[in-house]
Order: sequence, then C-alpha cells, then structure tokens
Amino acid sequence: MNISIKSEDKNKLEFEISYDLEEYDKTYNKILNKFRNKVKIPGFRPGKAPDNMVKNAVGEDTIIEELKKEIRDSSIEKIFKENKELFPSIESNFSEFSKDNLKFYLTTYKIPEVKSVDLNEIINNIKDIKEEDIDKKIKQIQEEMKEFVPKEKGVVENGDYVIFKYRFNKEDDFKEIAVIIGEKKNILEDHLIGLSKGERKEININNNFVEIEISEIKSPKYPEINEGFIKDFGANSIDEFKLKVKDIILKERFQDDYLERMIQEKLIKINDFYIPKSYIKDETYHKIEHLKEELLKSGYTIEDFLKERGETLEELEKNFDINSMVEIKYDIILDILSKDIEVSDNDIKNQYPDNYDFIINNEEQKNRVIYYLKKVKYLGNIIEELKKIGGADGI
Repeated sequence: MNISIKSEDKNKLEFEISYDLEEYDKTYNKILNKFRNKVKIPGFRPGKAPDNMVKNAVGEDTIIEELKKEIRDSSIEKIFKENKELFPSIESNFSEFSKDNLKFYLTTYKIPEVKSVDLNEIINNIKDIKEEDIDKKIKQIQEEMKEFVPKEKGVVENGDYVIFKYRFNKEDDFKEIAVIIGEKKNILEDHLIGLSKGERKEININNNFVEIEISEIKSPKYPEINEGFIKDFGANSIDEFKLKVKDIILKERFQDDYLERMIQEKLIKINDFYIPKSYIKDETYHKIEHLKEELLKSGYTIEDFLKERGETLEELEKNFDINSMVEIKYDIILDILSKDIEVSDNDIKNQYPDNYDFIINNEEQKNRVIYYLKKVKYLGNIIEELKKIGGADGI
C-alpha cells in the first residue's frame, strides 16, 4: 500500500492510496475466508466450502464492498498515525477503483491554525456610524412607537394588526386569535390578506378544512418626525436629534450581544478553512429533527411546513447547511483560541451553583463544562477588552 498526497487546499488534504495486485489478492482471500467461516452451505462444514460456492452464496458485490472497507480502514489508520493534527472525519472515493485500477482516494481535514480578531479594527467599525445607520435607527424608533388604529374600511394588508376567528369543523365553536400580518407567526396569516372586517372565508390547508372570519382590523400609525417628536428626545433641531440617535446606536453597539456578533463575523471572515462535510450534515440533521418536534407540538408536520413555504426538504437542508457551517466553524475557532484558558472549580460553581456537586464529581460532565466555559471566558475577556479600548464606560 502506498499513500501520497494528491492535492492540498487550505486545510483539506486528498490522499491517493494505491495497492498492488498481490496486496489486493491477499485482502480478497482474507475477506473470502471470513465469509467462508460464516456462511452455511448445505453439504459442507463451516469453513470448508469451495471458493465458487462461497462467492455464489454471498455475492461478489458484497465481497468487494467488504474488501473496500478493509483497505479503507487500514489506510485511515496509517494516515492518522502519521498525521496527528486531523479532524476525526474522513471521506472516501472508490469511484475509479477496480482490480485493473487499484487506486482510491481519501479526503480529510487538518485542524487549522486560526487568527484572533484585531480589536482596534472592531472598535473602528463600531464607531463608524453612517448616515444610513442613523436613518435606519430613526425608522426603527418610529416602528417601536407606532400605534394601531381601527380600520373600518378597506381590507387586511401587510403590517396590519388583525383579530380573527377560526375553526376546523363547522360543528366546533370559533376560537379567536390576534396576529400582525407579515410576522409569519401563524400559518393562516397569508390567507387573511385581502379580507375585510366581518368577511368569512373557507380555505383548504393541506386537505384540512378551515373557516376564518375577520373580527377587527387595525392599521399601523407611525409618529411623524416633527418639532414635538424631536423635543421629546431633548433635541432642538433635526441635527441635534440625529446626534442623539447616533449616541443611542453607539450604546447599543457596545452591548455584549452586539459585540459578540461582531467578533463572530470577524473570526469567520479572517479564518478561511474547510469543515468536514459529515459535521455539517450531522448538525443539519439535528436541526431538522428539532424543527419536526416543534411543529408537532403545534399540530403540524414537516410536510405541512414545507408545502406552506413552497419549499422542498432538499432546499430546506441546503439552507440549514449554511447555518450549520457557520455555527460549527465559529465553535471550532473558539475552541482553538480558548485552549489555554484556565477554568477553575470556582468558575464552574459560579456558572452552575445548583448542579455544582454533580458536575464536579462526574468527570465526563466536568470536561464538557470546562470545554464550554473556556470559550465563554475567552469571549468575555475579548468583550471586556473591547469596552475598555472603546471607552464604553463613558458612553
């Protein structure tokens, strides 16, 4: 067996593994003998049946698949023995493999070297508040201060506050619920658009009868940016008002959650490496299983959810793959950067006072907690340093 690096891209390594015919025959016979001792063939004691009868009983394809597994596993063992800094994940490609072409390929990923963030660059980005940022914040303030006023005429539109009744059977009593159109918090939302107050409608959702009736419609009324509005903010002019809005933005940007988002974005951007596909697929699988559980609590299936969105399961998985990749990459980066952070028993006690005794006496659980708290402490240290450099205490 000969193992060589076929290609290297960032932290992704593709190995070419080549066998000679003698090795192939030796491994093939080993697999054949393994099946010979397992398979029951009439007229022969275990392990005594001739080759052709064992092949007929088991099937050549099954033997070849076992052979591939055997040489794959032995190759992986050698690769990991000679390359210590690898993720414990490997992808195999036997598409060109045959007795006439004894080559196959294994792809694995090196644990990357990662860089930390430039704190001054983050501070500069935080303090770089543009005119469009101020305009966006003013609109957000208007959104937060809006009122809903009755709409006696007209129909339900996006952004309206709607109270409506619904029932799934004509024999049932109506139930009443309120929604804001566009928030996508209720599966019936889109079916309300275009209806007027008092209007009743029967609809079919995934072969389920639903009857709805509009009880009340309220449309949003936003405050005007006038002299009175500006004075409520303690400003005497629009320019002074915008300066106060700028201060609000700056204070928000020095909140922990915003700083962590900035740190995450920068870490993802400056550290470019591949993640094992199996990691992403596993994370996406768990996300979809969790979604299924949450939907069932509301009486919906994943099929209902996909049909309502006009999306296939494959499309949903692709979207989840993107989120999974970002989350895993961020976790890997933090794991590497925080490896030298010390976590004391007192840190564990402060974080988990109620479960401290259980954690401290359970080695596996304690290691998990330490692994998590290393990253928490690393992030906390970076956030505090950003606040210190940026003068957040005086903002």
